[in-house]
Amino acid sequence: MRSWGKEGIFFDYRHYLSLLERKPGSLDHARPLVDLNLPECFDTLRRRLQGEEEKQGEGLREFIRVLRLLEDYPMASLREAVEKALLIHAHSFNP
Repeated sequence: MRSWGKEGIFFDYRHYLSLLERKPGSLDHARPLVDLNLPECFDTLRRRLQGEEEKQGEGLREFIRVLRLLEDYPMASLREAVEKALLIHAHSFNP
């Protein structure tokens, strides 16, 4: 987004999540996500999803789908859900 005020440009990461789902390799380089500061449980989730993927990129896409829940839910609620899912090993769409 462009800001016409003194501060210049600002980004709302939620606007970029659908694009990242189509181009997951851009996740680590996406400027809008630089200041997101995800809780540690999200790093754990990403590692597990990528470690269990059958097809390259599948785990990262699934991780981005989880991030897309931030479009509808607050970070605190999603963090709690991710922590619970990791605890009971229900973090993946795959059986």
